[in-house]
Amino acid sequence: MASTTKPFVSLDEVRGLLPIRAGNAEHDEKIQNYILVASKQIEQATKRFFERQAHTQYFGSRSTSQQVLDLVNDSWRTDLTLIDDFHSRGTAIEIRQQTLLLQSFPVDTAQDIVVTYDPRSVFDNSITAIIVNSANYVVDEDSGRLHLRFAMHKGRRRIRVTFTGGFASAGDPATLSADLVAQGFEDIRQAAIIQTVFLFKKWNRENIGKKGDQAQNTKGSRFGPSVADFYKIGGLTPEAGSLLAPYKGQLHGIT
Repeated sequence: MASTTKPFVSLDEVRGLLPIRAGNAEHDEKIQNYILVASKQIEQATKRFFERQAHTQYFGSRSTSQQVLDLVNDSWRTDLTLIDDFHSRGTAIEIRQQTLLLQSFPVDTAQDIVVTYDPRSVFDNSITAIIVNSANYVVDEDSGRLHLRFAMHKGRRRIRVTFTGGFASAGDPATLSADLVAQGFEDIRQAAIIQTVFLFKKWNRENIGKKGDQAQNTKGSRFGPSVADFYKIGGLTPEAGSLLAPYKGQLHGIT
């Protein structure tokens, strides 16, 4: 599930913590680049997207029904149809719940939420795709958990959920800093600051403090690491990681 990450903090929130002379703006582009990298690393660590936007997310399905007794024809059935169909024919069926964790929340329940199940994993223009009735699932908008009660076979990538989630920008439209604080996620903001400072010092350790603060890394360009280099930087610092620990949760059913 792709996402366009909005920076979690602003340039001004970070610049004052770096070993750069006051008023020196020559590193601003590089710092903004590091802020964006740190924000993406936090999203990857928490498996969550914070910026409000439309999302499409795929999940594996668990076996949520067992053999059922067709009370009309007095026979056992193993095929799966809509739950309402079972009920209309007086069929006994056991349905177990599957909980899915959406990767962007709070979920905007005022916008359309579409849950589709397809045993062939085709979805678009598929004769086997079923749009699940909203009566068969409940969404906890604050936690992003979708509780699904629907008859399904076990398989990979058989559930698709389209929804809108994340924080709408109520403060600075260029960053999520004010929104994170307003929603009680100050530790996420602090983790972004800590990680940004770490990235700057890691890639600019040689020339800090020299004439003109010419902090050019011998490994990269004057604008910092390339996109390919981002994946070589490594993980989060222990300090940032400890702040994010409460937000690291397993994605139930995702494949």
